[in-house]
Amino acid sequence: MIDSHREQFVEVLSRIRGRDVASVSARVETELAELAVVADVDDDQLASVWDQLLEACIESTRDRTVVAWEEAALFGERAANSGQSLSESLNLVHGLRHLAMECLREQATADDIDEIFVIAGFNGIAETMSRALLDFSAGYFNAEIANQARLRSQQDEFVWSILTGSAEEVDAFNRLGAYGLDSAADYWAFRAQVGTNEDYADFEERLGLAGQGAGRRGVSAVTGGEVCGFAIAPPVTGGSGRIGVSGPVQISSLPSAFRRATRAFNAAKIAGIAGVQSLESLGIVASIMGDRDIADVTTATYLQPLRRLGEYGDTLLETVRCFIENDCQVDVTADALALHVNSVRYRLTKVESILGVSMRETKTLVEFWWVLQLPDGLTLAKS
Repeated sequence: MIDSHREQFVEVLSRIRGRDVASVSARVETELAELAVVADVDDDQLASVWDQLLEACIESTRDRTVVAWEEAALFGERAANSGQSLSESLNLVHGLRHLAMECLREQATADDIDEIFVIAGFNGIAETMSRALLDFSAGYFNAEIANQARLRSQQDEFVWSILTGSAEEVDAFNRLGAYGLDSAADYWAFRAQVGTNEDYADFEERLGLAGQGAGRRGVSAVTGGEVCGFAIAPPVTGGSGRIGVSGPVQISSLPSAFRRATRAFNAAKIAGIAGVQSLESLGIVASIMGDRDIADVTTATYLQPLRRLGEYGDTLLETVRCFIENDCQVDVTADALALHVNSVRYRLTKVESILGVSMRETKTLVEFWWVLQLPDGLTLAKS
């Protein structure tokens, strides 16, 4: 029964598409104009889309197959590129479907065509629109992905130009405003390694580096598995990751601040220290990690000979550590270790004999203190 009305359906849709039926023409023109205003699209473009939709419905009925609306994907791309939200865009497509069905119902009633014809027509339009919506959505999302990648690339390039000092001053200030940031504010530079339970998007969201407007706290670039950038406040926590951060500076001083943040990050990475770290929080560790050659030499001189003695060597090393931490006072060291002062003196003498140094010399004490600041993992690796 439905098949018997197929040619009628094609004929009526052709008349609606051509808008040569007075009872339908005014309705089509009026509703298309209203849809164009609501969706903020060109009248001629929307009229073209309307024709393509009905043509696809006609071809679908003739071939008894679902024919794609050829321009659906392209129309979706245009909607995304114009800044139109997906919900607004889909409402436009649904509006066209509703108009097509209402026009079909209206014309079928005027031509005194029975209900089964209308059902057949609705089925044809629904089938075509289902495919059209899929193609439209695919075009929209493809354009969104391309736009996000382009914006991300532009942001990364901008951030690196600021952090490396290659940005033009006027351009930098203008683009800061575009990201919702104040060019007169102080910023903390940072370099970070995202934790295992967090991706880049979550990390940037947590630090307030995503979005637009007043809620945005900074801007970042993702490169080589790291996130680098600057923000109006230092990160409070690094989560399970690692963040090297500078102090607050003006935009023009961010390159030197970023170098400090990078040095803190690299030192913490080598030392295996997680969380938010700065040169101030790392102290001497940053200097030690910054010159591994000296660390290797001092480790070989002061630690390796004692480590080779096993548990006894560890005991001697702990005595030296306690002695230095207590300002080289034997009696205080003895109290801290629950030993007799003569036992402390004996152990220090033993250390001097093994290492061939004098614990009375400032140079020995300084170098010994320096090497004892090395993280245990590094000192053991050299032993």
